[in-house]
Amino acid sequence: MGFWGMPLLLSCQSLSKSFGARPLFEDISLSISDGDRLGLIGPNGSGKSTLLRILAGSETPDAGSTAVRKMAKLGYVPQDVQFAAELSVLQIMQEAAPSEDGAARIPAALGQVGFENGDALAGSLSGGWKRRLAIARELVRQPDILLLDEPTNHPLARKAAQNGVVRQRNGEPRPLFSGECRNGYGRAGPALSGRPVSREGQLQ
Repeated sequence: MGFWGMPLLLSCQSLSKSFGARPLFEDISLSISDGDRLGLIGPNGSGKSTLLRILAGSETPDAGSTAVRKMAKLGYVPQDVQFAAELSVLQIMQEAAPSEDGAARIPAALGQVGFENGDALAGSLSGGWKRRLAIARELVRQPDILLLDEPTNHPLARKAAQNGVVRQRNGEPRPLFSGECRNGYGRAGPALSGRPVSREGQLQ
């Protein structure tokens, strides 16, 4: 069970990571439960993006382990988003949700982040609109937990994140883990423990 007595969705134990001889963080433990909306706060270079990639399964820690609840679906929006320039917004969404049920969810997912033109090419989108598209692509997959790396860096992406894009089918907040948090997504203290050792800053 999580800190507030809710079932755990995602956890990690004693994570450590270094780049060459430079330690980034040591002995990081974290728990994310149903209903959580979390913010991971820290300056550039403190290990936020690396920790999120480890939680998402796209990077391996030097030590420690992660665990995702059985059958839980995890979504991840990295800080740097890339799409094939020749693909349209609708084509990108169709690739993310190829089933008939998924196709039916596409208009709602795009509407949640403010898209009105599914024919627009990815190559024509600004950085903020690409972030919105990346969020919509994950939402249409209906993840149980959504990891967002620096979602508030761009005004458009910040508006999308703040306007309720993290909603489940039943309207309840989906657990959120933010790489940066300027406007407070929820509790940060009891969920995380460990020792950041990067000289550039500290995680909270």
